Amino acid sequence: MKALFELQKHFNDYIRDNIIKTDLEWQLTYVQGLQQEIAELLEHIDWNPRWKDDSRNDQTSIALELADITKYLLCLWQAFGFQYDEMLRWIEQKSDIVEFRAIQRFRYPPENQNVLFVDLDGTIADWREGFLEWIPLLQPDPLTSLSLDIDMGLPYSEYKQLKDDFEWQGGYANLPPFQDAIELLQTWQNSSVQPYVVVCTARPVDIARVYYDTFSWLDTYRLTVHEIHMVGDERVQLAMEMKDRGNTVIMLEDNPHLAMRAAANNLHVVMRAFPYNESAVHYNIHRTSDFSGLKGLLK
Repeated sequence: MKALFELQKHFNDYIRDNIIKTDLEWQLTYVQGLQQEIAELLEHIDWNPRWKDDSRNDQTSIALELADITKYLLCLWQAFGFQYDEMLRWIEQKSDIVEFRAIQRFRYPPENQNVLFVDLDGTIADWREGFLEWIPLLQPDPLTSLSLDIDMGLPYSEYKQLKDDFEWQGGYANLPPFQDAIELLQTWQNSSVQPYVVVCTARPVDIARVYYDTFSWLDTYRLTVHEIHMVGDERVQLAMEMKDRGNTVIMLEDNPHLAMRAAANNLHVVMRAFPYNESAVHYNIHRTSDFSGLKGLLK
């Protein structure tokens, strides 16, 4: 495969020495060529039951089209500046995500187990610190509300643009962790407790790399998770359904509204204590600024 990659690069370099185009023009050329080859592949597949055409499904014709598609894909990797090892790494990582999502989709829900519903931002990942380091702003974060723009005196339009840029540029992949939470989860997953872990985070679903960055961050800290959901309030319903299956459910959360809703429905919540959630008081909510003392919570 590496030899094919290098052979394609050598050929592309030869063509580009003789046909002058901008990098963008070459990228578009390869994309359009790929589209054309895929359309031609369809012409060789007997996919319409109304057709009675013996010339379709010819293995040689299909192989030739697939070869062209493969070559255009190699061209695109190279046109966007990826080396062979980088291409393999990205394909491997995307394969891991595809496999994880497929297993999540078809896995039978657990019964009579310890189930953790783990929030990310503000609970095990320090989103506010990571975002403010990325801006950066000089004044300290008062942590008085969930609205960071209000706490920091930022106009909403400016904050929205900054947050969009942060998400598009992979900010979630590099968030600083709350080390006490990481160590707690690692302790549980490496013991006989071994909880079923459902990650719920209210991150955007319309930016493809956000899921990848979330998956990558969890992998960086060697956290074993069984499900990832990009949801907000829906996590309470998911947790209630898990409890109805006889599971012992604990939610790790920092959002006071979600915590109170969960607690009011007889779900046990461990809340990372901040000024913005001090009003969330309920006998089902355990507030703490240090998760390291929670190791005996699951048995």
